[in-house]
Amino acid sequence: MTKTFTCTTFLLIAVAAMAGLVPHAVRDHVTVREATYQPSEIDAAKESIALSLLGQLQMSIADLMWLKSMEYLHRGNLQRMPTRGEEDLGFMRGDSQDTAVGLGHTEGLNMVLDEDRDWRGPIGDIQRHIACYSEGHIHDDPVELIPWYQLAVKLNPKLERLYTMGAFFLADFAQEPAEAREMLVAGIAANPNSFEVKAALGRLLFEYSDRLDALKDDHHDDEEEEHHDEEEDKRDDSEDLHRDDDIEPYLPHSKEEACEMAATLLREAVDRALETKLAYRNRHETFDEFQEQIHYESYLFLSKSYVELGRYDEALAACDEGWEFAKHNLIRVQQRVVTRLIEAESAQAP
Repeated sequence: MTKTFTCTTFLLIAVAAMAGLVPHAVRDHVTVREATYQPSEIDAAKESIALSLLGQLQMSIADLMWLKSMEYLHRGNLQRMPTRGEEDLGFMRGDSQDTAVGLGHTEGLNMVLDEDRDWRGPIGDIQRHIACYSEGHIHDDPVELIPWYQLAVKLNPKLERLYTMGAFFLADFAQEPAEAREMLVAGIAANPNSFEVKAALGRLLFEYSDRLDALKDDHHDDEEEEHHDEEEDKRDDSEDLHRDDDIEPYLPHSKEEACEMAATLLREAVDRALETKLAYRNRHETFDEFQEQIHYESYLFLSKSYVELGRYDEALAACDEGWEFAKHNLIRVQQRVVTRLIEAESAQAP
């Protein structure tokens, strides 16, 4: 045993000695160059690190705004996914109740235990009385979420879903379509390749094509009128029109113009959606329910926009394409409506 230990020790010492000689043997074959940095490069690196840290902090705060919006939506209730043991006992995720179409979703169990799960007795009763607690999966007024969405997109303009959701709540719940249009225009400027934001703006322009005054900001119009009065001696009508277009993109002045803008945006949206879906497929991913809804609705409102413009053949082609790639019953219904319009037009032709 002692002899084996002695041999092993000498072997390790020999290996260590050889390892120590290796650097001396290769030193003559290695060229060492001192790294030199200019002061401007060092300052730029420091600034880059600081900006990177600030950017990460900005993204984290934007994520926090999103979490706060979900907390407000659920009346202050915080949810979590049920454990396997709770699922075995029948405590499952619940569907939302009394929710607008397109906003339904499942959510986990309330962080505050209900009576069936609570083993604390009177202490649990006290918590349910002083903490945010409600039975079931209930939503509050979505208008409460709008300030959080507006703040979140300022911190992180790349959160395209917040533009579409925020605009939806502004137009349908807060009855502020002008602010919804402004939010979506800002969303397109920040996310020019987003099919979701373009589709939302296209639908908004179509839905308010008969009520264009609702898309105008009265306060902004007053300011523009005052400014126009001050500048009317300096600029001609063509320059004023160009200036107004720069300030107010996607603000139509007639129903036909609104439908034309809507059709253009929705056409771009469906084309981009197909490209995005193909990229997802290559990554072995799929659209979520919200993206699928926006996809088929884009074809639906594209067809309706063409109908309002009297371009029935293009409307029918949009339905055919929509059924091929998005497949939804409402597209089939629109397809039948357009077919009847084409038949009626053909019957009236001499």
